[in-house]
Amino acid sequence: MRATVVLLGLALAAPLAAQQSVVLPDRDRALAGTPSTVFSIGKDEGESWELLSNVSGVDFDAAGNLHVLDAGNQRVLVLDGRGRLLRTIGKQGGGPGELLVPSGLAVLADGTVVIADLGRSAFSVFNADGSFRCNVPYADSLGAPGPEQRGATPTVLAHAGGVAVFSALRIAVAAGPDAVGPPRAPTDIPVYVRPLDPKTPVRMLYRVPREAPVLRTSGDANSRSVRNVPRAFAPQAAWGVLPGGGIVAVAGNSPEYRVLLVSGDGRVQRTLTRAIEPRRPGREDQERARAQLAERMRSGQGMIRMEVRAGPEGVDRRVSTGGPGGGAREAEIEAQLRDLQFADRIPVIAGVRTDPQGRIWIARAPGRVGDDGPIDLLDAQGRYLGTLPPQPLPDAISTTGLAAYITADDLGVEHVVVKRLPAWK
Repeated sequence: MRATVVLLGLALAAPLAAQQSVVLPDRDRALAGTPSTVFSIGKDEGESWELLSNVSGVDFDAAGNLHVLDAGNQRVLVLDGRGRLLRTIGKQGGGPGELLVPSGLAVLADGTVVIADLGRSAFSVFNADGSFRCNVPYADSLGAPGPEQRGATPTVLAHAGGVAVFSALRIAVAAGPDAVGPPRAPTDIPVYVRPLDPKTPVRMLYRVPREAPVLRTSGDANSRSVRNVPRAFAPQAAWGVLPGGGIVAVAGNSPEYRVLLVSGDGRVQRTLTRAIEPRRPGREDQERARAQLAERMRSGQGMIRMEVRAGPEGVDRRVSTGGPGGGAREAEIEAQLRDLQFADRIPVIAGVRTDPQGRIWIARAPGRVGDDGPIDLLDAQGRYLGTLPPQPLPDAISTTGLAAYITADDLGVEHVVVKRLPAWK
């Protein structure tokens, strides 16, 4: 018998008791200064390298050169500090140095470029000059980094031991005539370090708790379709890598302001809280959430489609991600909107970033769904530095004080904007 499972959904994102609790100040301390634009790339017409398709990650090297994972074109663009193209890395294909379904990007301290490739279930590793080095397989038992959504938490980050992986794609699929019910969805997201030597074992950093997603199936044992039941305002796990090899993590099972600082050996050292109450969503919030879901599904941003076929010759898995031309069909969107559920509170924390200066960026929920919220800045020990006025959370930050933001205009044309950050302290 052959069984087919199709999984369609948005990249899923997901905290444990701490040894020390720290209550951050109740009131915001305003930080002055506005990031200023240095350059922007991405056009609807122009040179071939300027035409972006499904940007799925950005990062800087130590010299401040910007690396852009142009996933829809199966390549990485490398640009200098003024936005001039230095080189491209990778191209479409299944051979050495070629990319199938790239989904995440990290640039290590020595300039090594690591690209997560869902199509080959491995990281493609390139030297700083763009030459191909090797492929390093995922730790399948721990899961894979999912495709990144614009503005959402990265799934692959540079780490002193290789790359740190936020393995949000971890689901058990049963096949055959005895397969019943939906796949099993874990209630945590492993964060592990993958060394770039394929023979070196992975090291678990932490399991970030989350609410288990609700999965709905249709069909029979020979052909089943599985999809997520969407839940607006559900808490989303987030993370970042800290100096010394630890991580900052935000729970995916609570709407409260609660941030965990985890050491490199996996121990929770501090829990940081602020007395900010989650607010209850109104009718306008719900309608805006519906519109956001529909727009995201049409664009394909952060979406993944997985097809698993099992037969006498073994199991064949095919993966594709969204982007232009890769969005959901209208019937799928309508089904998701019909099923859409709403949590009773909007989580206080909307996202997390860390930067080379050791700071932790905590994006807070906006006053209106879809807008930008304020950002709390903390140092690496969790001390409160102040709060920035509402603005987008950077997608990557350099050692030289630049920040990159992945955006799209009203026509859907993708851009990467690089800005100079003020010297906030």
